[in-house]
Amino acid sequence: VTTAWLLGKDYFRNEVNWKWVEPLPIPPPPNNVRGVGLNSDMLRDPMWAKLRGSAEHGPFFPDDMVAKTQDHLYHAEFKNGSEFQGKSAAVDDPKTHGGATLTFDWLDEECEYEIFRENQMRIRGTKLHPAGGKLLVTATPLADVGTVVTPWIQDLIDKWRMGDPSIGVIFMATERNPFLSAEYVSRHKSRVAGLPDEQ
Repeated sequence: VTTAWLLGKDYFRNEVNWKWVEPLPIPPPPNNVRGVGLNSDMLRDPMWAKLRGSAEHGPFFPDDMVAKTQDHLYHAEFKNGSEFQGKSAAVDDPKTHGGATLTFDWLDEECEYEIFRENQMRIRGTKLHPAGGKLLVTATPLADVGTVVTPWIQDLIDKWRMGDPSIGVIFMATERNPFLSAEYVSRHKSRVAGLPDEQ
């Protein structure tokens, strides 16, 4: 989804994944996109490693579309004018997440509420994108979810259940992922048997 926001919908037209990209409310590029990892290790891997590519798979950022990268800053500039910036949620001052207007902001895992709130403020409307940006939260709800002082993910889920049209929630299970082999799913289930992840 992050790559789709950076490259724009038309990049995916006539591709296999068009059926998933086409209905998304992606504005035309350039787009300013942020990815927030729970800490610098999780920002580096899996977020940046997956976006930039690794020995295990190719990059989600196509090399021919990238104008400039600064790996040490988790920053990429694209030929279409879009930019990606990576941030760690493990900071003392949430204001380090301020100062940007984003069309797409991706928070991976439940950070402290102040970081969530500062990022939520970054998706306000602009002249170029008057409707404002979108905030995506990806999280694995393990037993330790809610250990943050303010469990804001549960608050969002509760608002969604009460019919808030500005919030969408999707629950996904590993065994229902059509891109994973039956062998992988079986190995994964064995690995997490008896752990909170099993739920």
